Amino acid sequence: MVLGLFFSRVATAGFSTRKLEVYLAFLFLVAFVFAVEMTIQRIWPDGARRHRALGRFTMIIYCILFVTGTTTYTMLYILYPGKIG
Repeated sequence: MVLGLFFSRVATAGFSTRKLEVYLAFLFLVAFVFAVEMTIQRIWPDGARRHRALGRFTMIIYCILFVTGTTTYTMLYILYPGKIG
C-alpha cells in the first residue's frame, strides 16, 4: 500500500530523494511497530492477561494526557489569553 502510494506520487509529481526518505522512514516506523507487537506477544503469550495489562497502561497514559491537555487549553485560551493589538 505504501509503495503503491509512493509510486503514484512519483508518477504525478516527479521523483526526489527527499520523498524517498520520507516513505522509507514511514515503512521503517510501520516495521518497528510490528516488531514491538510481536515481541510483546512472545513475552506475554496469554492474550487476555496481556490485553488487561496493556489496557491499564494505555488508560493511565490517556488520562494523564487528558488532564494535561485540558489544563494547557484552559491556561492558554481562558486564564491567560494573548493580547492582540
